[in-house]
Amino acid sequence: AHELGGGGNGSTTAACAGLAAARFEQGHLAEAADLVDETIGSGRAERIPSLTLASIVRARLCRAEGHFDAALAAIESARSRVGRPGSAMTFGDRLDQAEIAVRRVLGDLTRASQLADGMQPGRLGQLMRGWVDLAAGRLTLATSIAASLRESASTPRQELDALLLTARIAAERDDAGLDDLAIRVLDTAESMGSVFPLAEAGAPVLSAVVRASRSRPRSTVIESLLTTRPLPRPLDQARPEYRVEELSSRELIVLQFMATSLSNQEIARELYLSVNTVKTHVKHVLRKLRATSRAEAVERAQALHYL
Repeated sequence: AHELGGGGNGSTTAACAGLAAARFEQGHLAEAADLVDETIGSGRAERIPSLTLASIVRARLCRAEGHFDAALAAIESARSRVGRPGSAMTFGDRLDQAEIAVRRVLGDLTRASQLADGMQPGRLGQLMRGWVDLAAGRLTLATSIAASLRESASTPRQELDALLLTARIAAERDDAGLDDLAIRVLDTAESMGSVFPLAEAGAPVLSAVVRASRSRPRSTVIESLLTTRPLPRPLDQARPEYRVEELSSRELIVLQFMATSLSNQEIARELYLSVNTVKTHVKHVLRKLRATSRAEAVERAQALHYL
């Protein structure tokens, strides 16, 4: 994306869109949002591929913030530019993928299933069918699809997609193999520098990978993972009694450790902080979550999807 930046307006637009997608995957959501605004604000309607990619990233950003209507609006706006003729098929499938992700969390499985059925034959359509089957409780079908995708994976991204689906199925089944899968997910994600797809796979998968990461040396990916929250649910599923002050990135990291049996001294060693600093962060977490104990803080953090 950086190399594209020097080739004129079209190349700059393509670079912004590509970099927005990369930064989103890495978990740098604020930077991704700025790059999306720059791409879409260029007004170069002939740059349909770049604008479509930027719209997909915008939809994922809106989804990450719980703005489901805005996510669907971004997708629909892109569809009006792309349509479905000829070479635009690939863009149509990517837009379908983005919409399916939103429809699944909204519980609109009829529309999600229609979109999955209408996608072009291939891995992406198969992957989306697996996620729809999982959301509909058809775990046997989803498991078969995940196994096929894992067996035929030929790139790290294909492997990560298949592993995330497999891990989410294991979480739904309360399978003891989830922890082993989380290690494989982490290995693949670290090799790619990819963070946010783990959050998009759901809270159980993200939590399992975060647990696996605690035994690893700190890396850029792991640092990002420790500050990545599971994605919000629709408002009608929220727990309004738990609305709280936002936790800082460091408090989020400490909160992850508060969910374990580690003492403040042990957390301090893990994070290379002083014990007093850890105590201060713990105190702030308890205050912001309106909790009087670690156990209560963890319960409320889970209800808020911090954990």
